[in-house]
This record gives sequence, structure tokens and C-alpha cells, in this order.
Amino acid sequence: MSESARAKIKKVVDELGGEIESGEDALRVFGRLDALASAILSYTSPKAKKITRATPLPEVLRRVAKTQGSAQGKLLKRAARKAKTLLAIAEEVSYGELDPEDVSRAEEARSELCDDLYAWIEGCADDK
Repeated sequence: MSESARAKIKKVVDELGGEIESGEDALRVFGRLDALASAILSYTSPKAKKITRATPLPEVLRRVAKTQGSAQGKLLKRAARKAKTLLAIAEEVSYGELDPEDVSRAEEARSELCDDLYAWIEGCADDK
């Protein structure tokens, strides 16, 4: 992956931003998940492009993982699980307020998702 592509994906990961401390923070993060899926699709291998921009982030990450080496693939698969958790929490939010326990779960998933994606981006730089 080119340095420019890595920078663009990293920018979207950065936009997942600070800690989730409230339902409002959670909604902001949930809204960026589609942008992240789109960025990853835009800058990954042609094999992964067999999926559409409407594909949810967890599926995008799983499919891109299949085009990566073992270590990079594992990072993306783990990130896919965290993204799935965030989407499940987002679904719960659509039915009402986020309670403190859900805020905590969302923050943990967001943090781990970002960590895995940063490691994947860094690993892509090492694969040059």
C-alpha cells in the first residue's frame, strides 16, 4: 500500500478520535465507520474491490484480511470483530439512550479497533 493510501486511511482512523464518554460521542464514532470502510476499499488491493461501498465495515475488514499476509490478516480479523461490536451497540442506541455500561463497551471496542488498524497501517508500511 502506498504511503499516500496509508496516510488517508490513518486520517479516517484518527477521526474515530477521542474516547467515547457519552451517547453523543458514540454516535459520532458510529457515523465514521462507513467512511472507514470506504477509505479501506479505496486503497486496498483489487481483490478486495469485489465488494461494494454498501458493505458493512466488519465484512470489508474480513475480506481485505484474506488479501493480506498472516499477521496483517489477523489484525484485520480482530478489527472486524471490534467493528461488529460497535455496530451492535449502534443498533442498540437506535432504540434508545446509551447506558454507562454500553458507553464503556463502545469505548473499549473503539480503542481496540483503532489500535488494530494503526498496527495494520504500520505493518503495511513495513511490507514495502
